[in-house]
Amino acid sequence: MREQQLAFIRQECVEANPEIVALKFGCEVTNKAGHRVRIYAAHGNSIRTLDLDSGQGIKEQTTVSLREVHGRPIRLADVLLAVPHLKPRDHRNIVRGQAESAGNVGFVTVVCEWNLRKDDLTEQSDECVAFLYELLQ
Repeated sequence: MREQQLAFIRQECVEANPEIVALKFGCEVTNKAGHRVRIYAAHGNSIRTLDLDSGQGIKEQTTVSLREVHGRPIRLADVLLAVPHLKPRDHRNIVRGQAESAGNVGFVTVVCEWNLRKDDLTEQSDECVAFLYELLQ
C-alpha cells in the first residue's frame, strides 16, 4: 500500500512540477545496460553520469542511451506545489514540519510530521505518506 501511495504522490508532484524529471544535475535514470545512474552534468544530447549500481564511476553517455527517467527525489516543496487548494497558512504549518488541519477556532489537530532533516518523500513516516496520499486524492 505504501508503495502505491508513494507512486501516486510522485505522479501528482511531477504533474505539478515537471522539472522533477528534467535531464539535469541530480536526475536519476536507468541506462540501456540497466544500471541506475545519476546525472551530474548535462549539455545538449550528452550527459555525464555517476553509476549508482556498479560503482564504476563517471561515464559520458548520450540521452538516446537511456532506458527510463526516474527524476530527482520528491521534496516538501514539490508536495506543496501539488496541493493547490492549501491556504498560505497551511503552507506555513507544513514547512514548520507539521501538516495540520484546522478544527474549531483555537484548536488544531496534528495529523502527521514531515521530517525536515530528511527532505525526501520516501524517508517520511507511513502516517505522513498516508496523509499526503489522502490530501492529494
